[in-house]
Amino acid sequence: MRRTLITRREAASLSGITETTVKKAVDQRVVPTRRRGSQSCIEVEDVPVLAMLGLLGKMRLSPSDKRTVRRWLRSPDPPTELELAPALVVRRVDEIEQARLRAERYAALRDRWIIRDPAIKNGEPVIRGSRVTVHTLADRIAGGESDEVLDEDFPHIPAEARDIAVQFARANPRRGRPRRPAR
Repeated sequence: MRRTLITRREAASLSGITETTVKKAVDQRVVPTRRRGSQSCIEVEDVPVLAMLGLLGKMRLSPSDKRTVRRWLRSPDPPTELELAPALVVRRVDEIEQARLRAERYAALRDRWIIRDPAIKNGEPVIRGSRVTVHTLADRIAGGESDEVLDEDFPHIPAEARDIAVQFARANPRRGRPRRPAR
């Protein structure tokens, strides 16, 4: 079965934790990574684990306890509570389920609407079926463009593709030097 992968930045954004916390979880081998090209990626199913680790951040759990939390949350039908020690019980909270749903929706929409093709815009991420780059669309939305104007300018791009473009651009900023403004 093929796993859906997301970048570390996407995982941090979707789980509501910092990139440093994601890096620490990877370094401690709590969350495994998979290679996708040159990138080190994380499975979508680990976003709730990262969200829980964020909630438990002040507890200073050992890496083995964190791996236990991961096994618990990744099990097919996990109980609502996990006893890590006689005086420490971890309970599933709504934020964890919301993080899971957010991650699954993001991955599905990203795979549906965003493509990278070297033949289109030199491989820059674009909205499927168009030559509109994700970052251009996200910049226009961030600049305050209304839905009416975007519908008029891009009638072939639905609202869900615009929403995912903003999320994707936030989690995957452009690399390199910023472009110079046109004269």
